[in-house]
Amino acid sequence: MGENEPQIDDGQRGRTAKADDHLAELLFAGDGGSSGAYSPHRTTLALAGTDPATDHVVYLHEIHHSGLNDSTAWGSALHIYARLPEPYRSRFLPLLNACRLPHEAFATFAGVSVAAARHESGAAAALAHYPRYIPLHNQLASLVGAAGGPHRRYMAATAVARVTMQTQILHVMDEGDLHVSPADLKMIDTPNGRWQWLTRNGQAILDQAVAEADAALAGSPGQAALLADAVGEDPSSAASDEFDEAWESWERVVYAELAHRLTAAGATTLDFNGHLEPTASVIERAQEIEPLLGLAAQLRGPARDDRTLAASVSDHVRLAYGEHWKANMLTVDTDELTALVDQTSRIANQPSLVIDVRLPHRLLELYRWTNKESESLATQRSPIVAVRVIAEDGSGASTILQSVIQTPADLERLTAQWGTRGPVISILAASCLIDRPWQDEWLSPLRAVGPSLILIDIELARFVGSWAKPDVTVEAGLIEVNDTAGGRWALALTASNQPTLWITLTDEITARLLLEQLDRTPELQLTHGTEHITRWKEVLPIALTHLLATESFFDFAGLQRRDADNQASENRK
Repeated sequence: MGENEPQIDDGQRGRTAKADDHLAELLFAGDGGSSGAYSPHRTTLALAGTDPATDHVVYLHEIHHSGLNDSTAWGSALHIYARLPEPYRSRFLPLLNACRLPHEAFATFAGVSVAAARHESGAAAALAHYPRYIPLHNQLASLVGAAGGPHRRYMAATAVARVTMQTQILHVMDEGDLHVSPADLKMIDTPNGRWQWLTRNGQAILDQAVAEADAALAGSPGQAALLADAVGEDPSSAASDEFDEAWESWERVVYAELAHRLTAAGATTLDFNGHLEPTASVIERAQEIEPLLGLAAQLRGPARDDRTLAASVSDHVRLAYGEHWKANMLTVDTDELTALVDQTSRIANQPSLVIDVRLPHRLLELYRWTNKESESLATQRSPIVAVRVIAEDGSGASTILQSVIQTPADLERLTAQWGTRGPVISILAASCLIDRPWQDEWLSPLRAVGPSLILIDIELARFVGSWAKPDVTVEAGLIEVNDTAGGRWALALTASNQPTLWITLTDEITARLLLEQLDRTPELQLTHGTEHITRWKEVLPIALTHLLATESFFDFAGLQRRDADNQASENRK
């Protein structure tokens, strides 16, 4: 493998999540066409792509669930119980149910509030399609209504949600050998209980808290932040990086006043970041039960650095597109496969031979296999090179047939048989690049038969750091993809020291978050635009059409299962 071949960081990232049923998720669903679901393992979005405002509200709703969970005591408890085995796992759902009111109120209000900066009237209109959430939104909007600008109302809502979740639950878990239920705490020390107390008693408290926070910033450098949040100003100006410290100070004042009033009413409250120390202690105990707990990423306060925030959001989002396809392995000879692809895989009115490369565990997640095929894939480790064909399963439903190419010699025979029927391209998942011996054997043969693209299915941090060199230039561009199912977006990257195009299919918001990460990567020589993809202009539509037609979802968790397996192996030594 040459020194300029892709370098992928194989750092440990924690165990892969078990699937949660719909009761163990925070859902956002209505008749708006787009929906989302949050669990402590991941955020899953099904965005219709037909109304940007609706998609934005749904996306932001689920992301605020994630942010609240990742930075509070009750959220830490949920993260821990979601990853522990029984009998501890049964504690998860009661705790989730005990925080649904503030969680849903905050996620809904915050989603509409932030989306309104880009879609002034569309965000509120989008909420009408999700009527179950309107009463909670309106309650929180009323509570924080006295704040002097949209950003202050958002920050006040954050303080309200935070104070409901910052209870002493972790201390109770620690004292109770990790056994706890909502009944072990006073009602006012559960998130739902605090939410109900605040909605009954909190209007005057919130009014006073925001007045005190304004006074704390007045006459200081924070005065500029207050002016930027004045009525009539550009809503985005108040959220500028230069005001981050001022707004954190403002939120802390509001939080402190809310905590003080709750304490006076009999609650046991924590400091603003009072969850960090007890979270560390409870995680240490939980790891005695489940060594692969994998919660380092959740042990933090609120993300203030924009690059960190962008990464924390995009790294945990899964975009579900269409079906969770049924799949089967196909065993045919080269002549039959060539004829089948010629008949079924026509893109832009010409047959196209697309070679896909994925890790076995990713194939297990992407498709629904027979039990026998699932068992076979579960025993494999090396990347699987295959040709996909869309067929009917006999009942009228589509299935993805996958014909495995066993060796580079088989690849050469297949492409020779294909001849000049149409283009030949390969799409290699970035997660496969973790296997260096496989790279040595396969990269050159794949590139020899046609253009090779890399599908980004891992976190940008895994590989972008290797591009941050003075002699390497990186070009990045957003591409709007025309698809009959709705608006889709792609991010395309090239690095001057590599002969390939890196792409990811996603929604517009995630694509822009990824671009934000790149912009904020130290020492990365980055330029914006799509000129760098000119030489790929004939290949890219084929790749994007193929991916939209045959992938069940897109995310950046391509190495999480392998990381967990590696960690388990290390623990057994």
